[in-house]
Amino acid sequence: MRIPMPWHELRPSGVDSAPRSDAGPQIRALGALQHGVLARWQLLELGVPAHVVRYAVRSGGLIRLRRGVYAVGHAALSTNGWLMMAVLAAGEDTAVSHRTATHEHGLRVFAPALIEVTRAGGPLAIPGVTVHRTRAWHLDDVVLLDGVPITSVCRSIVDFADVGTAQALDSVFAQAEIRQLDVSGLDAAVERVRGRTGPGPARLREARERLAALGIVLTRSEGEELLRRLLDDAGLRPPQMNCDVAGDELDAGWPDVRVGIELDSWRYRRGRVRFVRDRAKLRRMTLAGWTILPFTGQELVHQPQLVAREAGLLLACGRAGSIRGR
Repeated sequence: MRIPMPWHELRPSGVDSAPRSDAGPQIRALGALQHGVLARWQLLELGVPAHVVRYAVRSGGLIRLRRGVYAVGHAALSTNGWLMMAVLAAGEDTAVSHRTATHEHGLRVFAPALIEVTRAGGPLAIPGVTVHRTRAWHLDDVVLLDGVPITSVCRSIVDFADVGTAQALDSVFAQAEIRQLDVSGLDAAVERVRGRTGPGPARLREARERLAALGIVLTRSEGEELLRRLLDDAGLRPPQMNCDVAGDELDAGWPDVRVGIELDSWRYRRGRVRFVRDRAKLRRMTLAGWTILPFTGQELVHQPQLVAREAGLLLACGRAGSIRGR
Protein backbone atom coordinates (compact mmCIF):
# COMPACT_ATOMS: atom_id res chain seq x y z
CA MET A 1 0.00 0.00 0.00
CA ARG A 2 1.22 3.54 -0.78
CA ILE A 3 0.78 5.93 2.12
CA PRO A 4 -1.74 8.62 1.05
CA MET A 5 -0.38 12.11 1.68
CA PRO A 6 -2.13 15.50 1.42
CA TRP A 7 0.48 16.79 -1.02
CA HIS A 8 -0.57 14.19 -3.60
CA GLU A 9 -3.53 16.45 -4.39
CA LEU A 10 -1.07 19.05 -5.70
CA ARG A 11 0.25 16.74 -8.38
CA PRO A 12 -0.54 18.04 -11.88
CA SER A 13 -2.44 15.86 -14.29
CA GLY A 14 0.46 16.22 -16.68
CA VAL A 15 4.08 16.89 -15.71
CA ASP A 16 5.16 20.22 -17.23
CA SER A 17 8.29 22.16 -16.39
CA ALA A 18 7.36 25.28 -14.47
CA PRO A 19 9.27 28.49 -15.14
CA ARG A 20 11.18 29.98 -12.23
CA SER A 21 8.59 32.70 -11.68
CA ASP A 22 5.83 30.08 -11.21
CA ALA A 23 7.66 27.96 -8.62
CA GLY A 24 6.85 30.22 -5.65
CA PRO A 25 3.16 29.28 -5.33
CA GLN A 26 4.00 25.57 -5.54
CA ILE A 27 6.66 25.89 -2.85
CA ARG A 28 4.36 27.85 -0.55
CA ALA A 29 1.46 25.44 -1.06
CA LEU A 30 3.63 22.42 -0.38
CA GLY A 31 5.19 24.01 2.70
CA ALA A 32 1.77 24.98 4.06
CA LEU A 33 0.62 21.36 3.87
CA GLN A 34 3.73 19.97 5.56
CA HIS A 35 4.47 22.27 8.50
CA GLY A 36 6.94 24.36 6.53
CA VAL A 37 9.00 21.47 5.18
CA LEU A 38 9.34 19.95 1.71
CA ALA A 39 11.61 17.67 -0.28
CA ARG A 40 13.39 18.11 -3.58
CA TRP A 41 11.85 14.92 -4.93
CA GLN A 42 8.39 16.32 -4.23
CA LEU A 43 9.09 19.51 -6.14
CA LEU A 44 10.39 17.55 -9.09
CA GLU A 45 7.20 15.44 -9.08
CA LEU A 46 5.19 18.66 -9.10
CA GLY A 47 6.95 19.72 -12.27
CA VAL A 48 9.42 22.20 -10.76
CA PRO A 49 12.71 21.96 -12.71
CA ALA A 50 15.89 21.07 -10.83
CA HIS A 51 17.55 24.39 -11.69
CA VAL A 52 14.62 26.27 -10.11
CA VAL A 53 15.05 24.24 -6.89
CA ARG A 54 18.78 25.05 -6.89
CA TYR A 55 18.03 28.74 -7.34
CA ALA A 56 15.56 28.71 -4.44
CA VAL A 57 18.23 27.14 -2.21
CA ARG A 58 20.94 29.64 -3.26
CA SER A 59 18.62 32.60 -2.76
CA GLY A 60 17.62 31.51 0.75
CA GLY A 61 14.00 30.71 -0.06
CA LEU A 62 14.68 27.08 0.83
CA ILE A 63 16.89 26.27 3.83
CA ARG A 64 18.62 22.88 3.85
CA LEU A 65 17.71 20.62 6.78
CA ARG A 66 18.95 17.30 5.47
CA ARG A 67 20.05 16.13 2.07
CA GLY A 68 17.23 16.99 -0.33
CA VAL A 69 14.93 18.28 2.45
CA TYR A 70 14.32 21.97 3.06
CA ALA A 71 12.46 24.40 5.30
CA VAL A 72 10.49 27.11 3.54
CA GLY A 73 11.80 30.55 4.51
CA HIS A 74 13.12 29.70 7.99
CA ALA A 75 14.29 26.75 10.07
CA ALA A 76 12.33 27.56 13.27
CA LEU A 77 10.23 24.43 12.94
CA SER A 78 7.52 23.03 15.16
CA THR A 79 7.67 19.48 16.46
CA ASN A 80 5.51 18.40 13.54
CA GLY A 81 7.92 20.16 11.19
CA TRP A 82 10.86 18.12 12.45
CA LEU A 83 8.81 14.93 12.26
CA MET A 84 7.94 15.76 8.66
CA MET A 85 11.61 16.42 7.97
CA ALA A 86 12.49 12.89 9.09
CA VAL A 87 9.67 11.38 7.02
CA LEU A 88 10.62 13.27 3.85
CA ALA A 89 14.33 12.57 4.29
CA ALA A 90 13.57 8.84 4.25
CA GLY A 91 11.48 9.12 1.09
CA GLU A 92 7.95 8.29 0.10
CA ASP A 93 6.02 5.58 1.97
CA THR A 94 7.66 6.49 5.29
CA ALA A 95 5.92 6.98 8.64
CA VAL A 96 6.96 8.10 12.12
CA SER A 97 7.22 4.94 14.23
CA HIS A 98 8.51 3.09 17.30
CA ARG A 99 9.42 5.29 20.32
CA THR A 100 8.58 8.52 18.55
CA ALA A 101 5.15 7.23 17.49
CA THR A 102 4.25 6.03 20.99
CA HIS A 103 5.22 9.46 22.32
CA GLU A 104 3.09 11.25 19.71
CA HIS A 105 0.10 9.03 20.58
CA GLY A 106 0.50 10.05 24.23
CA LEU A 107 1.71 6.62 25.36
CA ARG A 108 5.11 7.84 26.58
CA VAL A 109 6.00 11.03 28.42
CA PHE A 110 9.40 11.69 26.87
CA ALA A 111 10.32 11.81 23.20
CA PRO A 112 13.42 9.83 22.16
CA ALA A 113 16.63 11.70 21.37
CA LEU A 114 16.45 10.57 17.73
CA ILE A 115 13.30 10.64 15.63
CA GLU A 116 12.33 7.13 14.57
CA VAL A 117 10.69 6.37 11.23
CA THR A 118 9.91 3.24 9.22
CA ARG A 119 10.16 3.13 5.45
CA ALA A 120 9.12 0.62 2.82
CA GLY A 121 12.50 0.25 1.19
CA GLY A 122 16.17 -0.43 1.72
CA PRO A 123 18.48 0.78 4.50
CA LEU A 124 19.20 4.49 4.75
CA ALA A 125 21.36 6.63 7.05
CA ILE A 126 20.00 10.06 8.05
CA PRO A 127 21.67 12.23 10.71
CA GLY A 128 19.43 12.55 13.77
CA VAL A 129 16.99 9.93 12.53
CA THR A 130 16.71 6.20 13.21
CA VAL A 131 15.38 4.47 10.12
CA HIS A 132 13.61 1.10 10.37
CA ARG A 133 12.37 -0.91 7.43
CA THR A 134 9.19 -2.78 6.56
CA ARG A 135 8.37 -4.96 3.58
CA ALA A 136 5.09 -3.15 2.92
CA TRP A 137 2.44 -1.07 4.64
CA HIS A 138 -1.11 -2.11 5.37
CA LEU A 139 -3.98 0.38 5.27
CA ASP A 140 -4.58 -0.01 9.03
CA ASP A 141 -0.93 0.52 9.99
CA VAL A 142 -0.60 4.22 9.21
CA VAL A 143 -2.66 7.26 10.18
CA LEU A 144 -2.22 11.00 9.65
CA LEU A 145 -1.84 13.18 12.75
CA ASP A 146 -1.92 16.84 11.76
CA GLY A 147 -0.83 15.80 8.29
CA VAL A 148 2.15 13.77 9.53
CA PRO A 149 2.12 10.06 8.63
CA ILE A 150 2.54 8.01 11.79
CA THR A 151 2.02 4.38 12.65
CA SER A 152 -1.35 3.55 14.21
CA VAL A 153 -1.64 2.98 17.95
CA CYS A 154 -1.60 -0.80 17.51
CA ARG A 155 1.31 -0.85 15.06
CA SER A 156 3.21 1.60 17.29
CA ILE A 157 2.84 -0.76 20.27
CA VAL A 158 3.95 -3.75 18.18
CA ASP A 159 7.02 -1.82 16.97
CA PHE A 160 7.79 -0.44 20.44
CA ALA A 161 7.98 -4.00 21.78
CA ASP A 162 11.10 -4.48 19.65
CA VAL A 163 12.98 -1.52 21.14
CA GLY A 164 11.50 -0.83 24.60
CA THR A 165 12.08 -2.59 27.90
CA ALA A 166 9.45 -4.83 29.49
CA GLN A 167 8.74 -2.15 32.11
CA ALA A 168 8.36 0.54 29.43
CA LEU A 169 6.01 -1.72 27.45
CA ASP A 170 3.83 -2.22 30.54
CA SER A 171 3.70 1.56 30.90
CA VAL A 172 2.65 1.96 27.25
CA PHE A 173 -0.24 -0.48 27.75
CA ALA A 174 -1.27 1.33 30.94
CA GLN A 175 -1.31 4.69 29.16
CA ALA A 176 -3.36 3.20 26.31
CA GLU A 177 -5.98 2.13 28.89
CA ILE A 178 -5.93 5.47 30.72
CA ARG A 179 -6.40 7.37 27.47
CA GLN A 180 -9.06 4.85 26.38
CA LEU A 181 -7.32 4.23 23.05
CA ASP A 182 -8.63 1.47 20.83
CA VAL A 183 -6.20 -1.48 20.85
CA SER A 184 -8.68 -4.02 19.49
CA GLY A 185 -6.60 -4.30 16.32
CA LEU A 186 -3.47 -5.41 18.15
CA ASP A 187 -3.74 -9.08 17.14
CA ALA A 188 -4.16 -8.12 13.50
CA ALA A 189 -1.16 -5.78 13.70
CA VAL A 190 0.93 -8.60 15.18
CA GLU A 191 -0.20 -10.95 12.41
CA ARG A 192 0.87 -8.48 9.72
CA VAL A 193 4.47 -8.55 10.97
CA ARG A 194 4.55 -12.34 11.38
CA GLY A 195 8.06 -13.65 10.90
CA ARG A 196 9.71 -10.60 12.41
CA THR A 197 12.81 -11.56 14.38
CA GLY A 198 14.01 -9.99 17.61
CA PRO A 199 12.64 -9.80 21.17
CA GLY A 200 9.44 -7.95 20.27
CA PRO A 201 6.96 -10.82 19.86
CA ALA A 202 7.96 -12.47 23.15
CA ARG A 203 7.93 -9.16 25.05
CA LEU A 204 4.52 -8.33 23.65
CA ARG A 205 3.07 -11.72 24.60
CA GLU A 206 4.47 -11.49 28.14
CA ALA A 207 3.20 -7.93 28.60
CA ARG A 208 -0.30 -8.93 27.53
CA GLU A 209 -0.22 -11.88 29.96
CA ARG A 210 0.75 -9.52 32.78
CA LEU A 211 -2.02 -7.14 31.76
CA ALA A 212 -4.57 -9.96 31.71
CA ALA A 213 -3.50 -11.02 35.22
CA LEU A 214 -4.16 -7.48 36.45
CA GLY A 215 -7.38 -7.16 34.52
CA ILE A 216 -9.81 -8.41 37.17
CA VAL A 217 -12.73 -5.99 37.22
CA LEU A 218 -15.20 -5.89 40.10
CA THR A 219 -18.36 -3.84 40.26
CA ARG A 220 -18.61 -1.59 43.26
CA SER A 221 -21.05 -3.88 45.06
CA GLU A 222 -18.93 -6.97 44.31
CA GLY A 223 -15.82 -5.28 45.64
CA GLU A 224 -17.52 -4.10 48.80
CA GLU A 225 -19.01 -7.53 49.54
CA LEU A 226 -15.66 -9.23 48.96
CA LEU A 227 -13.95 -6.74 51.28
CA ARG A 228 -16.58 -7.31 54.00
CA ARG A 229 -16.07 -11.09 53.89
CA LEU A 230 -12.29 -10.75 53.78
CA LEU A 231 -12.18 -8.48 56.85
CA ASP A 232 -14.66 -10.68 58.72
CA ASP A 233 -12.60 -13.83 58.00
CA ALA A 234 -9.54 -12.02 59.33
CA GLY A 235 -11.35 -11.20 62.59
CA LEU A 236 -11.26 -7.45 61.99
CA ARG A 237 -14.16 -5.29 63.10
CA PRO A 238 -16.47 -4.28 60.25
CA PRO A 239 -15.99 -0.86 58.68
CA GLN A 240 -18.64 1.67 57.85
CA MET A 241 -19.29 1.29 54.12
CA ASN A 242 -19.61 4.38 51.92
CA CYS A 243 -18.94 6.72 54.78
CA ASP A 244 -18.65 10.49 54.46
CA VAL A 245 -15.19 12.03 54.83
CA ALA A 246 -14.94 15.80 54.43
CA GLY A 247 -17.78 15.76 51.93
CA ASP A 248 -16.36 12.83 49.92
CA GLU A 249 -17.54 9.23 49.93
CA LEU A 250 -15.05 6.62 51.15
CA ASP A 251 -15.65 2.97 50.24
CA ALA A 252 -14.91 1.64 53.72
CA GLY A 253 -13.86 3.51 56.84
CA TRP A 254 -13.49 3.46 60.61
CA PRO A 255 -14.42 7.06 61.58
CA ASP A 256 -13.42 6.67 65.24
CA VAL A 257 -9.77 6.15 64.25
CA ARG A 258 -9.88 8.05 60.93
CA VAL A 259 -8.60 5.25 58.71
CA GLY A 260 -10.19 3.67 55.67
CA ILE A 261 -9.95 1.68 52.45
CA GLU A 262 -10.62 2.82 48.88
CA LEU A 263 -11.31 0.18 46.24
CA ASP A 264 -9.80 0.82 42.81
CA SER A 265 -11.70 -1.13 40.15
CA TRP A 266 -10.35 -0.20 36.72
CA ARG A 267 -13.75 0.01 35.06
CA TYR A 268 -14.82 2.74 37.46
CA ARG A 269 -11.48 4.56 37.75
CA ARG A 270 -10.42 4.63 34.10
CA GLY A 271 -9.96 7.89 32.26
CA ARG A 272 -7.73 10.89 32.84
CA VAL A 273 -10.47 13.09 34.35
CA ARG A 274 -11.53 10.43 36.87
CA PHE A 275 -7.88 9.71 37.70
CA VAL A 276 -7.30 13.37 38.59
CA ARG A 277 -10.55 13.55 40.61
CA ASP A 278 -9.64 10.44 42.62
CA ARG A 279 -6.20 11.81 43.50
CA ALA A 280 -7.74 15.12 44.60
CA LYS A 281 -10.26 13.18 46.71
CA LEU A 282 -7.48 11.26 48.49
CA ARG A 283 -5.62 14.50 49.18
CA ARG A 284 -8.72 16.05 50.75
CA MET A 285 -9.20 13.02 52.97
CA THR A 286 -5.54 13.10 54.02
CA LEU A 287 -5.76 16.79 54.88
CA ALA A 288 -8.86 15.97 56.95
CA GLY A 289 -6.67 13.73 59.10
CA TRP A 290 -7.52 10.37 57.53
CA THR A 291 -5.15 7.59 56.45
CA ILE A 292 -6.41 5.75 53.37
CA LEU A 293 -5.14 2.49 51.84
CA PRO A 294 -6.13 1.81 48.19
CA PHE A 295 -6.63 -1.80 47.06
CA THR A 296 -7.32 -3.17 43.58
CA GLY A 297 -9.71 -5.90 42.49
CA GLN A 298 -6.70 -8.07 41.63
CA GLU A 299 -5.44 -7.77 45.22
CA LEU A 300 -8.84 -8.58 46.72
CA VAL A 301 -9.11 -11.75 44.63
CA HIS A 302 -5.52 -13.00 44.47
CA GLN A 303 -3.89 -11.48 47.56
CA PRO A 304 -6.55 -11.52 50.31
CA GLN A 305 -3.94 -12.24 53.00
CA LEU A 306 -2.05 -9.10 51.99
CA VAL A 307 -5.22 -7.01 52.14
CA ALA A 308 -6.18 -8.45 55.54
CA ARG A 309 -2.69 -7.97 56.99
CA GLU A 310 -2.37 -4.37 55.81
CA ALA A 311 -5.93 -3.54 56.88
CA GLY A 312 -5.11 -4.91 60.33
CA LEU A 313 -1.95 -2.79 60.51
CA LEU A 314 -3.95 0.22 59.37
CA LEU A 315 -6.47 -0.28 62.19
CA ALA A 316 -3.71 -0.81 64.73
CA CYS A 317 -1.95 2.38 63.66
CA GLY A 318 -5.24 4.23 63.76
CA ARG A 319 -5.99 3.05 67.30
CA ALA A 320 -2.47 3.94 68.47
CA GLY A 321 -2.76 7.42 66.99
CA SER A 322 -6.19 7.87 68.56
CA ILE A 323 -4.88 6.88 72.00
CA ARG A 324 -1.86 9.22 71.68
CA GLY A 325 -4.17 12.06 70.64
CA ARG A 326 -6.24 11.81 73.82
